[in-house]
Amino acid sequence: MTADDTVDTVHHARDETIATILAARARRAGDGTLVGFAIVGLVGAVAIGVLTPRWWRAVSPQIGIDACVAMAVFGLWGIADRVRTERLAAGRAPPLPDWAMSVIAAVGFIVSIAGALLVFLRLMGTWIS
Repeated sequence: MTADDTVDTVHHARDETIATILAARARRAGDGTLVGFAIVGLVGAVAIGVLTPRWWRAVSPQIGIDACVAMAVFGLWGIADRVRTERLAAGRAPPLPDWAMSVIAAVGFIVSIAGALLVFLRLMGTWIS
């Protein structure tokens, strides 16, 4: 290992963002895992939204829905990325345009931020009271 290799490794470690880490994790996950994330996330979000009684306020159901949607988006993005990569490798057109992949990622980002904001507001409301 030369000094240039060390500098290059350090430089790449600094370039990592949460998006690149999640993308790498999704690319390493198996097909069944990604499908499981998508199904459990979608079913969980619907179940929380439908089955949670209105009087139950110990933990906001919205936080659970946000977590489930984020999980579903992770699975759906991973599946879409895998299909896109396989089609491009075979010389065929990808099933989704690049902007659709960006929309999927943006939905996951927005839902994650909304969930974090809801947790923060719940904690601040408890602390201020």
